Amino acid sequence: MKKQLLTILFALFVGANYPQTNFSSDESELCEWNRIENTVTNCKTLKKPCLFFINAGETMITHTTPDMKSTYYVNEKRFVEETKTFIYSVTSDVGNNYVFAFDFNKSQVRLFVEDIDGGDYMIRYYVKATY
Repeated sequence: MKKQLLTILFALFVGANYPQTNFSSDESELCEWNRIENTVTNCKTLKKPCLFFINAGETMITHTTPDMKSTYYVNEKRFVEETKTFIYSVTSDVGNNYVFAFDFNKSQVRLFVEDIDGGDYMIRYYVKATY
């Protein structure tokens, strides 16, 4: 029921192009990510609150934690109907490229980081609330 509610809320906020969409989380996992096999291993739980903000035009995502605030500019976006996931390819305010996956079937936001030195990882944020 919670997953369905989050999907409906997201559709109302983003789909109807309301002024903004916010997602809060207070728990995440930092995992090693194998981009070839698309698998994650060695996940470590992190207890740190954060907030994601997507502007009305879906051109910018802001991520705020108690320690920092980062802005990501959307280069490309798509929706995967089967998994009810919004995928955003972004460039950070310091020029790094990432991929965000807002997955409403699993109530998660995932951030994929590709490191040219082979240390790829994924941060999985568990969505606590959407407003």
